[in-house]
Amino acid sequence: MPCRDLVSWNALIAGLGQNSRIESARALFDQMPWRDLISWNAMIAVYALNGHHASSLELFLAMAMEGLEPSDVTFSSVLTACAHAGMVDRCSSCLESMRSDYGIEETLEHRRALVDILGRSGQLHRAREMIQQQSGDGISWTTLVGSCKIHGNPDLAKHAARQAFSFDAKNSAPYVLLHSIQIPAT
Repeated sequence: MPCRDLVSWNALIAGLGQNSRIESARALFDQMPWRDLISWNAMIAVYALNGHHASSLELFLAMAMEGLEPSDVTFSSVLTACAHAGMVDRCSSCLESMRSDYGIEETLEHRRALVDILGRSGQLHRAREMIQQQSGDGISWTTLVGSCKIHGNPDLAKHAARQAFSFDAKNSAPYVLLHSIQIPAT
């Protein structure tokens, strides 16, 4: 790398992660002469978005041990890891810690992760209530449709799909998910 500045290192880590080259991203992360919050966030996200949930959470703890305070971006990745790993309680405690320990306000992305984990864990009505209480968006409703598919709830899926369509009638995802619920594979 001709110019070895922090921005270049961080961009390479993110790029490697987007191409599912997790080991290469981690090797680069470990070689960095110094790291900032963006470096840590990039590597935590690489793990979270590539299905290495435990590694994402371990790196989050290592970051804290280094004395760095997480940001809302850090928590987005951590919540994604918790959601995909089915860690409902951990997700809730992370949200609470985010608010009380770090003074970070919930973002739409954080709420979407919570809707995702509630849906994945079968708490469909609780996920719906959360979306309704927080003036949901099309992505949150589509996420609920996907969860309804997983847990076999076509009635709630129809309701969630209608809500998703009200935000973006051109988005095909709710249509596809709803169709796959209505006509199961044989």
